[in-house]
Amino acid sequence: MDPDAAALLIRLKKIMGKVESDCTDENGLLDYVAATKHEKYFVFEEAVCELQKINIESMSSDEKLAFGINLYNLMIK
Repeated sequence: MDPDAAALLIRLKKIMGKVESDCTDENGLLDYVAATKHEKYFVFEEAVCELQKINIESMSSDEKLAFGINLYNLMIK
């Protein structure tokens, strides 16, 4: 996979992980309203725009599949 694509997914995962950990209570429940107001959520929203720069056409079928799965797992949160 394109190193830039992989690095972007890793960076997005770290940002969202920080939002989730800061907005999850002691019972493991995520406060979605608080998450959308978290300062890192706004960073995440801006960083997601960088996905437009990823050239999926240059990836092999396996790379596209891996990228798609990782992106899906990130975005489903």
